[in-house]
Amino acid sequence: MLAVATAISCGQGGFLFIDEAEIGIHYNAQSSFWKMVLQAAYDNDVQVIATTHSFDCVKGFAEAAVENNSVEGILVRIEEGDESQKAITFDESELEVVARRGIEVR
Repeated sequence: MLAVATAISCGQGGFLFIDEAEIGIHYNAQSSFWKMVLQAAYDNDVQVIATTHSFDCVKGFAEAAVENNSVEGILVRIEEGDESQKAITFDESELEVVARRGIEVR
């Protein structure tokens, strides 16, 4: 968590890419982690792009994004098409349903 917070504070006006965002964060702390990330990113004008294979991470992100009215959180799922890939996006209202009902979006 400290490394991510430091990276956000040092990247004012830029981007932060986090691969496998759930690594090292207990599943019970995912929501708190994402609350910190979203608020710090907002305060420092940083766009965060993260990857995950963890539903706990998605659920924590959804809870944090819905709670924080200052930020816009979206989830993008990349699906294989016949000859190309396509992006399926979930906005905060859809994320709330995903988290509450345990819908698979990974």
